[in-house]
Amino acid sequence: MSVYTFGLNTSGALSLGDTESYNKPQKVNYFSTINKRVKRIAAGSYNTVFVTDDDELYIAGLNKDPKYNTTLFYGIEENKPTPISTPTPSTSKPTASTTSSSSSSSSTSSTPPKSITPPNSTTPSENSPKIPHMISTRNLLNKEKPLLPTRSETQLSQIQLERTTPPVSPSLVSTNNNSNNSSVSSNDDDMSKSKIFIRHQMELEPPKTIPVRINTGFLESVKSPNNIIKQVALGNYHIVLLTEGGNVWSWGCNFNGQCGYPQQENSSTPRMVELKCVKSIAAGVKHTAAINEWGELYVWGLNEHGELGLGDTNDRRSPTRVNKLKSEMVSIVACSSTTSVCYTESGKMFVWGQCDEKGKNQMLPLQLPIHSYLSAEIDPTNNSGSCGGGGRIKQIACGQWQIAALTQLGEVFWWNVGNKPQPLRGILDNNSVRSIAMGNFHLVCLTDSGEVITLGRNKTGQLGRVADGNDATAPGIVKELSYDEQKGVGLSKEEFVVSVAAGEYHSVVLVENTAKTKNALLLLRMQRNYLRQLNILEKVYYRSLLAIATPNDILNLPTLGSQKEGGSNRDSLTLSPSKDSSSNVMSVPISSSSSSSSPGLIGSGSGTIKARSHSIATIRGLFGIPNSSNYQDLDFNTMVGEDDIKEIFSDIETLVKSTETFLQRLDNRLDNWDAEKKILGDIFLDETILSSYRVYIPFSDNYNTACMMVFNLKKRSEKFANTLKECEKRSRQFGIKLDKEFVKEIDLKSLLLAPLQNIPRIYIMLKELSLSTLPNHKDFEFINAAAGKFQVLLERMNQNFQFVDAVEILNCSSNEYGNPQIMGGSLDQLVDKLTHHNISDPHFREVFLLTFRSFTTPQHLLGLLIDIHNRQISSGKTNRVINVITSWVVHHFYDFESDALTQFQENHQPRELSAMLEKFVGYQLQSEESSLTTSVSKSNLAIGATPISTSSAPMAQIRLQYKAQRDIDPQTRVIVPPPLTASSNTPAATLASMTLMDFSPLEIAHSMTLLDQYYLSKIDKREFLQQRWTKGKAPNIQTSTDHFNRMSHIVITEILKSKNSKQRSAEIAFFISVANCSFELNNLSSVAYIIYGLNSAPICRLKKSWTKLSKDSMQLFEYLDKIVTPIKNYISLRQLMTTIQPPCVPFLGTYLKDLTFIEDGNPSVIGGLINFYKHRKIAEVIFQILQFQQVPYSTNVHFNPIIRDYLLTTQTLDEKQAQKVSVECE
Repeated sequence: MSVYTFGLNTSGALSLGDTESYNKPQKVNYFSTINKRVKRIAAGSYNTVFVTDDDELYIAGLNKDPKYNTTLFYGIEENKPTPISTPTPSTSKPTASTTSSSSSSSSTSSTPPKSITPPNSTTPSENSPKIPHMISTRNLLNKEKPLLPTRSETQLSQIQLERTTPPVSPSLVSTNNNSNNSSVSSNDDDMSKSKIFIRHQMELEPPKTIPVRINTGFLESVKSPNNIIKQVALGNYHIVLLTEGGNVWSWGCNFNGQCGYPQQENSSTPRMVELKCVKSIAAGVKHTAAINEWGELYVWGLNEHGELGLGDTNDRRSPTRVNKLKSEMVSIVACSSTTSVCYTESGKMFVWGQCDEKGKNQMLPLQLPIHSYLSAEIDPTNNSGSCGGGGRIKQIACGQWQIAALTQLGEVFWWNVGNKPQPLRGILDNNSVRSIAMGNFHLVCLTDSGEVITLGRNKTGQLGRVADGNDATAPGIVKELSYDEQKGVGLSKEEFVVSVAAGEYHSVVLVENTAKTKNALLLLRMQRNYLRQLNILEKVYYRSLLAIATPNDILNLPTLGSQKEGGSNRDSLTLSPSKDSSSNVMSVPISSSSSSSSPGLIGSGSGTIKARSHSIATIRGLFGIPNSSNYQDLDFNTMVGEDDIKEIFSDIETLVKSTETFLQRLDNRLDNWDAEKKILGDIFLDETILSSYRVYIPFSDNYNTACMMVFNLKKRSEKFANTLKECEKRSRQFGIKLDKEFVKEIDLKSLLLAPLQNIPRIYIMLKELSLSTLPNHKDFEFINAAAGKFQVLLERMNQNFQFVDAVEILNCSSNEYGNPQIMGGSLDQLVDKLTHHNISDPHFREVFLLTFRSFTTPQHLLGLLIDIHNRQISSGKTNRVINVITSWVVHHFYDFESDALTQFQENHQPRELSAMLEKFVGYQLQSEESSLTTSVSKSNLAIGATPISTSSAPMAQIRLQYKAQRDIDPQTRVIVPPPLTASSNTPAATLASMTLMDFSPLEIAHSMTLLDQYYLSKIDKREFLQQRWTKGKAPNIQTSTDHFNRMSHIVITEILKSKNSKQRSAEIAFFISVANCSFELNNLSSVAYIIYGLNSAPICRLKKSWTKLSKDSMQLFEYLDKIVTPIKNYISLRQLMTTIQPPCVPFLGTYLKDLTFIEDGNPSVIGGLINFYKHRKIAEVIFQILQFQQVPYSTNVHFNPIIRDYLLTTQTLDEKQAQKVSVECE
C-alpha cells in the first residue's frame, strides 16, 4: 500500500518531511522505508493519522495546540501539560530545559521552517486575553515565505482567512474571501498579542513533518476481546479512536469537553470515554459524536451554535444522548465546526447547529426531507427531464457551511447549509462513487472504478489538480491518481485507490495493489450498477406502467342486466373511476405497492381483471350504486390491467431489497477492509443473504412469460407501447448513467434480463476471489463454499435456458419473445455453442453460418468442427456437428465452389475447403460402411431433399448433400442478370408512338411490380454483408438501384413530354393512381420511386400543373407522400413494413441504411470478444429481405409485354435536361 497527500502543509500534515504545500499528489515514502503497510487513514485540521497493518498508530502534523499546550503525540516524550486557558505576554526567555526537550521531541522530523523571532519571549499567563473561538490557529500564523512558490503574500493572507469565509456561490464554490475581514480586524488588538505567543510556540515545538509512531499500549489496559483500531476521527486538537470491541478512546484539547472527560480539562494521555458498544464515531472541530449498536446518538463538546442538538448552547463534558432522536435508530453521523448531520434507519436526515451562512442556529435536530430531493428533477426550469436516482444514504460528510451525501447507488449530492440538495453532475454523471471526504470547502470523491474526483476551493492545492483559477466549480479527475498508459503519468496498472480522507485544507489517499482487493471492489462496482438497473426497473418502468394500468377494483364494466327484486327493477352497475377533467385517462396514483383490491370478498373465482371486476360490480349492484354512462366505451381487448403489470415485474421489490441488503454488507466490509486479515466469503454464506437470493429461481421461471406479456401488450395497447418509449427516454436521464462495461441497453427486456445475469457475475467473481486468496487464509474456505452455493443456484436457473455453460447468459441479449440470445464470445465459445446438443437460441446457427466470414475463415471453422466431432465420438453426441456441416453445405455451398460472386469474396479457397470436407467425410465413411444397413434412394440426391438423420449413417447425410450440390452448375446457382431488354415481339413503331396513359393504372402497376420483384429476387444474401454495395462488390444491388432510379426518371420524363399544363396535370394524376395501385399490391418500391419523381425539382416547380389537380388526387398524393417520406428515418414506412405480409416489394433503401448504421455504429470486437450482437442485427435485416425474396406474386399479377418493353427501352431525361425542359414548360 502507498499513501499520497496534497494541499496545505504549513503544519506538516502531508507527512513529506517538509512544510512546503503541493497542488499535486505526492507519495509519502516514510512507510516504505520502515516496511509498513498502511490500511487506514484519517485527516483533521492540522494532523494526519495512519493505521498500519500491524495495528500501529502514526501521526504527523502540528506538534502542540498553541492555545492549550496539549499534544496528540502521546508516548514519544514525558508530557505533563498544564491546562492553559489564557496566554499572557512575558519578557522572560524560554529555559534551556524547555528548548532541549523541544529539540529532542522533533528529532524524527525535518528542519522546521523559519519563524520570525519575537522581540519579547512570551509565557502563558492567566491575565492575557483569550483567543476568540472563531479564529483558527492557521489564521494566526504569519509565515515569511509563501505556501506555494507561485503565490503572493496577498494570496496567502486570503488563505489564512479562508476558514472564516462562507461560500456565497450557488455552485458551492466561492471566490469571495473578504466577507469576514471586518470581524477579524475587530480583534486586532487581541490577535497581535496572541500571534507573538503562537509564533514562540511554533519555534519551540516545530511540526512533525514525518509520521511518528504513537504507543498504543493503552488499548491493552482494557480487557476486551478485540482492541484493534476500527475508526479514527480528528478535530482541531483532539483525536478519537474506536476499537473493534466498541470502546472509544480520546486525548488532546478538552477545554470544551470534546474528549469526553468530565473532570480534567485537557489531556495528552489517552483515556477511555464512558460509552460502550459504539459502532461509529465522528469529530467536528471541537465536538464529538458516537452511535452505539442500538442506534442511539451521543454527543459531547462545544455547543456554541447548538451543534450538539440538545436544545441549548451549553457545552457537554461527557457523552449525552440526543433525546430528540430517541425514537429513531441513527445509522450515520457527520460533524463540522458548527454543524452536525445524521441519517436514520427509517430514511430520515436531521440537521442541527448553524443552519445558514448568516449565523442562525438550530439547537434541536431538524428533519430535512432528503428523499424528496434525491429523485427530484435537477433543474425544472430547463425542462431537461434529468433527475436524481434516489436510494438510501450511504455516507455523509460536512464542511464549513456545506454538506455532502452519498447514496447507495453511488450518486453524490452537495449543498450549502440551509439550501436544497442538488446532485453533482459533469464527470460524476458517468461514475458511481463509493466514498466521499470533505474539508472546509473542498470535496474528494472515490469512484467504484478507483478514480479520485475533486471539486471546491483549491487555493492551497487541496484538489490535487490544476483547476481554472483558484477554484473548481466542476468535478475533475486527479490524473496522478489514475492509470493512464498513453500519457505515462499516474499510478501503475496494478495500483488503485481504496480510501480517501480530507483535512481542512489538505487531502490524503490510500493506494493498494493486491489482486483480492481489486476483485472485491470490482464485485462491489458490479452490484452497485446492478442495483441502479433494478432501481430503473422499479421506479421508472414498474411505477409508470402501473399508473396507466386499469385497477382491479375500480373499473368501468358493461351492465350485468336488470334484476327484479321485491317487485322493483334494479340494475347491477359499476363504480365509475374518477377522471381528470382535461383527459380521458383515469387518475391512478403512481405506486409500486399492490392495489387496494380485496379478492377475498369475491370468493375463489377467476383472478382475472374482467371476472373479478364483474363480481365486484354485482356486489355494488345489490346496493343500488348508480350506473355509469361510459361503460359502453370500454374495450377489454385493449386494457392493460394491474395483474398484467405485476406478472411482468414479478418479485421486483424483493429483488431490490435483497440487493440493497447485500450491497450494504459488502460496502461496510470493504470500508474497513484488510486483505490480509479480513474475510469476505462469510457475507455470501449468511443465511439471510442466501434465503433472499432464492427469489431468483421464480424470477427466472417467469422470465419468458414476462417477455411474452410485454410483446403481447405492445401489440394490444398503443398506450402501453408509448409508455415504454417514454420510460426508456427517462431512464437515460434517471440518476447517474449505468456502467457501459456491464450494460448495453436500458429497454425493458434488457433490464428484465439483468437479474439473470447478476448471479453468474457473482459466481465468476467468487472464483476470481478464490484464485487471489492464499490457500491457508481463513477466507479461502468461505469463498469456495460460497462459490459452490451460487453454482447450484446458477445451474437451477439455467434449466429454463439450457446454455452450454450457464455463464453464457452474460453474453446474451433478449429478443422480444424472451429468448436470451448470444451477444458475444471468443471464436471457440461461439463454435461450442454452435455444436452443443442443447441450444436455447434457435436462430444462432443461421446467423453464425451467414456472418462468420467477417471474423474467421471457412477453413478454420471446418477445422474446429472436425476437432469437436472427434472429441464427441466417445460420448456419442456427434449429430450436432453433422447437422451444422450439413446446413452449411445446403445453404452456403458457395464456400465450396466458385461462382459469379466469389471474385468479390476475400479468403475464398474453395478447392482447399472441399478437399478438407471430402477427406473428413471419406475417412469417416470407411469406418461406417460396415454398419450401414440401409440403402439411400436416388431421390435423396435431389436438391432440398430431407437429410438422412439415422444415427447409423451420420456421414452419409453430409456426403449426399455435398454430392447433390456438386451436381448443380455453379453458373446457374447464382445469376448476375444483365439489364433486361425488350422482346422482339413488340414493334418498334408501337413503342415509339405509345404512352403509359394508353393503359390503365392497374396494368402499369402490375408490370412495374413484377419488374421490381425480379430485380429484388436476384440479389444474393452475400451482397448485403460488409457494405459490399459501397465497394462495387454487389452487382445485383447495383442493378436494382439503377432500375429504381430509371423508373423515377421515367415518371419525370413522361410528365415533361406533355405540351400544356392541363396534360401535365393529367399525367401527374395518372401516376398518383399508379402509385396507389402499387400500394395496394404491397409494392412499396414502386410507390417510392413514383412519389420521389413527383417530388423532384423539375416536377415540383410546375405550379400551374399542380393547381389543376383534383382534390381527391391531391389528398391521395399527400397520403402516399407521408408514407415514403424520409423524415425521422422513414418512420412511417418502417411502421408499415412491419405489418405487411409477403408477397411484397420493399423499399430497399431503408434496409441498406440500417445495415450501414449497424456496421459503422457497432465495434466488431468488445473486450477481446467477438461482438456477435452486431452480426445478429445484420442477419435480422437480411432475413427480413429474404422473406420478401422467396414469396412470388400470384398469377393474378401478370406482365403486359408491351408495357414491360416500353419501360425497358424508353429514353429518359437526365437531371440537367429535365430541369431545362421544366423551365421551358412553366
